[in-house]
Amino acid sequence: MIGYQENTLPVNRKRIGVDTMFALSCVVAIVMAGISGEAESASGKDRRTMAEKRCDALAASPDAPGVRGEQVNFERINVAAAFSACKEVVQDTSKPRYWYQMGRLLDKGKYYREALPWYLKAARQGFVPAQYNLGVKYRDGQGVQRDDSIAAALFRKAAEQGDADAQFNLGLFYADGQGVPRNDAKAVAWYRKAASQGLAVAQSNLGFMYEHGRGVPRSLREAAAWYGKAAAQGNSIARRNLANLQGGGSSYSYDDELMQRQQTRDLYRNAGDPNWNMR
Repeated sequence: MIGYQENTLPVNRKRIGVDTMFALSCVVAIVMAGISGEAESASGKDRRTMAEKRCDALAASPDAPGVRGEQVNFERINVAAAFSACKEVVQDTSKPRYWYQMGRLLDKGKYYREALPWYLKAARQGFVPAQYNLGVKYRDGQGVQRDDSIAAALFRKAAEQGDADAQFNLGLFYADGQGVPRNDAKAVAWYRKAASQGLAVAQSNLGFMYEHGRGVPRSLREAAAWYGKAAAQGNSIARRNLANLQGGGSSYSYDDELMQRQQTRDLYRNAGDPNWNMR
């Protein structure tokens, strides 16, 4: 009687050799595929890095955090070149800076409605420059129906993160009762935050509040001090008001100040003043 055998098939040494060769070829193929995949992944990362650098060079704001290398002021953006460089980046990125930059370059091209979703996407991630620019859009009614209350809310988000321009604009809203109930004390508080960061227009407005006793006890000494800080930076309104104080007179009335601010708004924008202009 034939005993039980675990393997009744005859051993075929030649077959084993073929199988071994095949197995080795599979292993080599897998290893090479892995190496190729890593090379392709590295190549993809290199392409993305280069694309980000091109987008930064053509659309990055000097005021935006996390930007290295070249930046460009809003008025100098080449819209066509920047769009070509940034469109690839925004399709596959989780970095809000690039969403903001796409909004920024579209904004420069006066594609206001198209810019809004990109600003909003970045603003929702807490990206301060996007919150500020979106606030400007709602303040000025560009690409969206003007809404001062939304503008104030957006300026507040940026202001609470320390943005001086947003702090100034929020102070202005409180001083004017624009989008928020008029509150001189809150206006002074926000002006002071921006002024302490060296923002000349906030220093000038803070001087005005001290001179006229709005939100603070009237103090010509404090008014002159803040006018002096702003005047030293070239602020023309502060220079005039300081000269009036030193001559024993008084600066323009608040209504005159509002009228002049409205009249010079476009001038500030064309001159690239960050308090009115996009960033």
